Amino acid sequence: MINLPAADDVKAMARRLRTALAADGMTISHGAALELTARQLGARDWNTLAASLSSVARSAGRPGDPVDAVPIIRIFDADQAYAFYCDYLGFGKDWEHRLEDHLPLYAQVSRGDVRLHLSEHHGDGSPGIGVLLTTPDVRALHAELQSRDHPLNPGITSEEWGLTLAVIDPFHNRLVFHQPADQPARAETAAAPWRHRLHVSCSPEVAFEIFTARMGDWWGPGYNAHPEAYTGVRLEPRVGGAVVFTFNGYPDQSWGRVAVWDPPRVYGQDFWLAQDPDYPSRLTVTFTADDGGTVVDFEHAGWVPGNAASRNKFAEWPKILNRYTQFADQHG
Repeated sequence: MINLPAADDVKAMARRLRTALAADGMTISHGAALELTARQLGARDWNTLAASLSSVARSAGRPGDPVDAVPIIRIFDADQAYAFYCDYLGFGKDWEHRLEDHLPLYAQVSRGDVRLHLSEHHGDGSPGIGVLLTTPDVRALHAELQSRDHPLNPGITSEEWGLTLAVIDPFHNRLVFHQPADQPARAETAAAPWRHRLHVSCSPEVAFEIFTARMGDWWGPGYNAHPEAYTGVRLEPRVGGAVVFTFNGYPDQSWGRVAVWDPPRVYGQDFWLAQDPDYPSRLTVTFTADDGGTVVDFEHAGWVPGNAASRNKFAEWPKILNRYTQFADQHG
């Protein structure tokens, strides 16, 4: 192979390939894109190409210096491994290999530029290793993991050298995601808000009062920590006021804070139900008189990298708001 591009250029080619395939409805991982790009450049696979890239001489200074490292993680069950690394941690499965169907698995998974090899082979080490992975935004990763149905509930640790989030795989291997102290989180970019428009037959004053003071009457028993013991919602009518679920036999569950209190025109709430409280989203509800009733404009916005992974949990807003509409029409 001659006139090879630098490693960063190859990775850019792989990203462009992923984008082009996605536009045609085909989704592949970054690792798979690297493998395809390597073959386009005449290499057997990405590892072979990486060892030959022209960046070796420029960055390492000696042709024999290594330029890449791929941890080999010992596993004992492929289904458990894929459930943890792919379904939970969000890695993509690039390829897998078995000499025979009944023989041990050897596979590659990747996320971003990071690749891991998962091996059931006895000679590939013992479980219990540690792997350090540099991550641009640990809080965003934390929010993403919290949004998934998984028994693990890792916390973020703040040290003088940065933020860390540690998880243990089913085979006792420890993965530590690290955001260095001198590396700020990515700039916050908004995701599209949820917006819904309703019409209720009561006045804006009554519509506002039902949405706030009587929220517990129409919210319903779901969407809280103890549905079987739910008794209602307590909302303090002032900016900075608490919004909590109340229960029989359990402590209150805080899920918001009043951000705008302008009756009967606008109600706003910082909202952290099913989200990291460090990254709340924002509810804004406006009430406008219309033909003897009220138009209610509902917006759930404030989606940033720290909470965007939770956004799709709230696709059921129409179901919740329909209960509000029915209650307001019956009791307004």
